Amino acid sequence: MNDSRFEIPGQRLGEDDQPALRVEARDVSDTVTVVEVRGDLDTMTAPGFEKWVLDRFEGRSDVVVDLDGVGFLASAGIAVLMGLRQEADRRGMRVHLTGRDNHAVSRPVEVVGLQAQLDLKADAHAVVAELVPAR
Repeated sequence: MNDSRFEIPGQRLGEDDQPALRVEARDVSDTVTVVEVRGDLDTMTAPGFEKWVLDRFEGRSDVVVDLDGVGFLASAGIAVLMGLRQEADRRGMRVHLTGRDNHAVSRPVEVVGLQAQLDLKADAHAVVAELVPAR
């Protein structure tokens, strides 16, 4: 895997010294990667986020995108999440999105009526446990 961390600089509203977006990937098995997202997924950060996450698809059957740390999800971010789902399908893999209990994520998804398409799960740990059973 390439760099496991990615940051987009820029001050988050009300938070000094925090990047606009911080993303970290960790492999939990040979075929499963978890991508933790912290910050704002908006027009400024979405394009870089998309490119970086697509690089994580190589050689994976499953990528879990943990959105629990997202503070703001704009339409550009939702579009990227939809695009990641479509690209994963095209490549014969799966993207699992979590963050259903994060109001900053679930509310915009609900407003645009994409709950069924994005199928947000509540907990990344539970998704990983299903994908990589304990030995």
